[in-house]
Amino acid sequence: MNLPVDACYDFHSYVCGGWENQQEVPIYKGNFGIYDMLADKVKTTIQNILAGIVPSFTNQNITDKVGIIFNACMEFENTEDRPDGLVNVLNSYGLGDWPMLENTTTNATDMLLKTGIIGMFDLFVQRDSQNSTSHVIQICQPSMFTAPDDEYKEAMKQAALLINPDINETDFMEYIERVVALRTSAQNIPLLELLNKEFSKVNINLTENDVVQLHPLNYYEAVDEFMPTFDPTTMFNYAGVRVISTFGEQASKNFRSAFPLHLANYPRGERSVVCADIIRNKLPAISSYLYEQRCFNASVKQEVGDIARRIKDSFSEMFQSSSWIDNTTKTALLDEVEQNYKLYKDIPYIPINATFVEMLHNITERGYRRNLKKLREPNEEREFSSSIGAFYDLQENAVVIPWGLLQHPIYQYGLPLSLNYGGIGGIIGHAISRAFDAKDITMSLAENLTRSEFHNRTQCFVTQYDSFPYFLFGMRSYFVKRFGTSSRLNFKAAT
Repeated sequence: MNLPVDACYDFHSYVCGGWENQQEVPIYKGNFGIYDMLADKVKTTIQNILAGIVPSFTNQNITDKVGIIFNACMEFENTEDRPDGLVNVLNSYGLGDWPMLENTTTNATDMLLKTGIIGMFDLFVQRDSQNSTSHVIQICQPSMFTAPDDEYKEAMKQAALLINPDINETDFMEYIERVVALRTSAQNIPLLELLNKEFSKVNINLTENDVVQLHPLNYYEAVDEFMPTFDPTTMFNYAGVRVISTFGEQASKNFRSAFPLHLANYPRGERSVVCADIIRNKLPAISSYLYEQRCFNASVKQEVGDIARRIKDSFSEMFQSSSWIDNTTKTALLDEVEQNYKLYKDIPYIPINATFVEMLHNITERGYRRNLKKLREPNEEREFSSSIGAFYDLQENAVVIPWGLLQHPIYQYGLPLSLNYGGIGGIIGHAISRAFDAKDITMSLAENLTRSEFHNRTQCFVTQYDSFPYFLFGMRSYFVKRFGTSSRLNFKAAT
């Protein structure tokens, strides 16, 4: 609060001026608010937690393993690049012969089966948008490291020289030119065989009855059409380039230095910040676990859990007492409110001589395989992270509030519950509004009468919102009507 200001004259300065005067907006940010401040605090806290871990290489627990990975990441800057790490990563994908500089007699289809689906596509398993109790396979146009072509070629040359210092650079650059051309450019694609090769990693066998979604379809059709004309050697090198684009920056400092323009647009912070971000992005559940253990004692967790339970119970009572919701839909809503989630953690034993890029690949592959396993799992395991933003999960129909958000001024242990309910309630209210942007994705209301009544009530909400005036500016708010039928909301503390 900025008490010297007259609230009747400048209410914004009265309410926010004190905070604005105390906060310095970072030079690299166009704006800086409460969420930004809390996010920075969470990042700094996790960075300090990781830096303070003294790991044991014997009888490793989860904290030891994360500490080993963080320390290996930190040491990377001060150690000589080791080719064996990147070679081992390529070998794990069957790409140990990269770069291949001689033509092969293998045809394009067989080469794609050799390299696997990674040779041409990205693969995910996601919840079925038409049936929230099952999952479907999604095949997408591959994501690639975005950089100017000349930087891209130089980086690949540096990776090749790390693996084989005696490589013929002229021949290599000729093949890289073909790879660059390939990256810019359904009967021919052995899709079922490719998918079964991937899903065999998690002991899942697919049949023609499994649903596969293609995004975008025109990319898949183009690959399918030109598949017979693809050069198999270029396909092999392209698959290797995709792997190196993902892991090369953490295997070779020369690889990273080949991207001056890219790094100028997307600057890296201090190494400790980079390493902490890698841990948070690749191991969100474990980062959250470490953060919770450091920042929230049993009393805080109990209070937050009680708040979450009471909110959930209130929604259950509201659904029970709503006469306009038919019984079938009401039962489905209550089931959604009551569902529980489990936290899954899994990192293998880490050998003392492993390179950081091998560790990074290992945890990336573990996450990839956990994602594939979801295909045969009816209920998805949620991995809460230590992020800040509360959000409305469209497919889950859930409001998710991460632990990282439960800090002053949103929540503070020891304050009256009314204040904490107000802080958390404001976050929930904002997140709930996202439900009105949803189309018929997670729910089909059972009865036409229920559907009609739902639309009437949401229209009432829009009308109320549109009529709210901003007296200071002589304006009214405007709510864009683009919502569907999604109304089920779950509330659960991210534990």
